[in-house]
Amino acid sequence: MTNPLPPPVVTPSPIADLSYRTYTGPLRTRAVRWWVVALYTIRKARRSPGFWVLSAICLLSYIFHAIAFYVQLNVSSAFMAQSQRDYVLPFFSAMNGNMNAYCLMGICMLLGAGSIAGDQRVNALMVYLSKPITRSDYLVGKWIGLMVSIFTVAVVPSLIFYVVMAAAYSSDGFFTQTHWLLPQILLAALVPSVVLSALMTGISAWSRSSFTAGALFATLYVLTGIVANIIALAMFQHQFHLILLIRHASIPGLIDAIAQRVFNAKIPGNRFRNPFSHKFITAPALSFSLTCALVLVVVSIAAARVKIRAVEVVRG
Repeated sequence: MTNPLPPPVVTPSPIADLSYRTYTGPLRTRAVRWWVVALYTIRKARRSPGFWVLSAICLLSYIFHAIAFYVQLNVSSAFMAQSQRDYVLPFFSAMNGNMNAYCLMGICMLLGAGSIAGDQRVNALMVYLSKPITRSDYLVGKWIGLMVSIFTVAVVPSLIFYVVMAAAYSSDGFFTQTHWLLPQILLAALVPSVVLSALMTGISAWSRSSFTAGALFATLYVLTGIVANIIALAMFQHQFHLILLIRHASIPGLIDAIAQRVFNAKIPGNRFRNPFSHKFITAPALSFSLTCALVLVVVSIAAARVKIRAVEVVRG
């Protein structure tokens, strides 16, 4: 007579809640997979001391412009009517001043130089793309994460400046002259965020180190502005419209041109030591500048997508 087999030992499931087995509802959409990649860049910015230092410098720029506007307004209050006060120009000057522009460039380099170059250096793309994310998910996540970080630094001090100006000059006609100021601030902050993050993403994808990517980005940003100004003043000294066109044919000039048209800012020519000092510095048409910015963004993102591959393809 054989001994009966002992009953099987039933081990308790490590998952206490097993209701998922009978779940028949909708699954989470795959359209938000890129957000997981974007969150990594945003969290990296929050943990970076350099990010907070550059953000503080941006805020300091707005404080300087607020003090300058207050002093100028008190000095000229006896000679200037309320309707002649320009409440929009301080926002344009603060958002597109050299201090703010170079701080945004520094944040873009700090967070974006190694975003893809670092992954390529350690062959991490093989791991990332083996998971259920596509090249587009990875690329969009890297781009959006960097863009959100730059946009936050660009827009938060502007909104604080807006609240301070509204509280100080609400009885002096601030709201009657700034109907579209909030949308103007949002658009002027979005443009450099989109352009700089796309350009940095494209350069990082074609670089093998974060140092190389950052150096190329800084060189391209600074050098195009210097060369554009030199060519404009050297070759077209007596053709004012060509001076304006060439001067804005650079990365910082393109961003400045869009912001100037968005704020409808009028800048005296003597601000740039222009021989046509009696005229106002105007920017190219907004449609033309936006088209150029869109082309730059599309080319940068397309170039980055070409380099994002799980394995290196050797062509014979």
